[in-house]
Amino acid sequence: MSDIKLPMIRPSVHGYLCNAYPLSIVMQHKQSEAWFYSNYIQLICAGNFPEGKFFSFYTSNLPWYDFFMSCPLINYQKINQRFLEKYMGGIISFICDSIDQNQYIHLYVDESYIAHKKAYKKYALPHEMLIFGYNKETLKFYVSGYNSDVIFGEYEVGFEELLVAFNNCDKTKNREYVCLLSYNPEHNYHFDLKLIIRSLRELRFSLNSSYHYRSMSTPSNWIFGLSIYDHIVQYLSDQVSTSKEKIDIRIFHTMWEHKRVMLDRLDYLKEHHYLDDADELIKIYSEIESDSKILRNLAIIYNKNENATSITSIIEKLKKIKTIEENALSDLISKLESVEIDEKLLSHYYL
Repeated sequence: MSDIKLPMIRPSVHGYLCNAYPLSIVMQHKQSEAWFYSNYIQLICAGNFPEGKFFSFYTSNLPWYDFFMSCPLINYQKINQRFLEKYMGGIISFICDSIDQNQYIHLYVDESYIAHKKAYKKYALPHEMLIFGYNKETLKFYVSGYNSDVIFGEYEVGFEELLVAFNNCDKTKNREYVCLLSYNPEHNYHFDLKLIIRSLRELRFSLNSSYHYRSMSTPSNWIFGLSIYDHIVQYLSDQVSTSKEKIDIRIFHTMWEHKRVMLDRLDYLKEHHYLDDADELIKIYSEIESDSKILRNLAIIYNKNENATSITSIIEKLKKIKTIEENALSDLISKLESVEIDEKLLSHYYL
């Protein structure tokens, strides 16, 4: 039997798998652009940052393990593992049968049992995994994620290897569930300019976006918007310079991803005539994106040589980017607020 694989792409946002996995599925479809560019604007840091170090995009007040549910372009089925214990052929057959039905599999494994993982044979690490294919001749699954060199990509995991990692995974903290995911072609998401303006304003002025979801959950005490720059500076000064920690590269990789997405959004707005005079803003965000990539590379260099001058350079560049981005966002908000919205589209806004 040949390989059985569901389609995947490498998404523009993959610093955290809770973002990478749904985007790997939906962003291969052109229809997803309207949803993606209407979202993925606001930024958050964990409330106990820098200790928590979780820094990512904010799309809803759902916990990170349910981020799939914030994407209307994904059909989502959540199954407790207990219901699979008597499945004929066990979890291996369930995964293969699900893929045959065009379902991606999201589950948790202990990465200390997965050969291509950094934790392999070193320490227990319960973590999420997305399975998108299999080969019954080679007894391999095809999975998405990071390898031991922290490179995001597609890898192979043996049937028995996955079974051991799955059975030995800590089942607390929502890890007792297996999720089936598929693209929802019937959902027609309309580009939402009003949502973009609101989110840009909340990013620029560091407003707590979780208040929009207080009917579902208590608002978060996390750090929102451009104020994250100040907290990253504090993190570099306290945790890195003083305590001599390694820099958490995910922070600076996610920051770079955010600037790339902001730049792509400007191109999208220009292409669809929401922002005709976009050239100067595109130029500014191109420079911000370039500087953010340099920041990420400086962080990688610091982790290798622990040269204190690298921290100084990173902090100076962070402060520079914040000032430039504050001005760019104010200009962008002003331009978009002046755009007249076709009355026929207003029925699609839920604000």
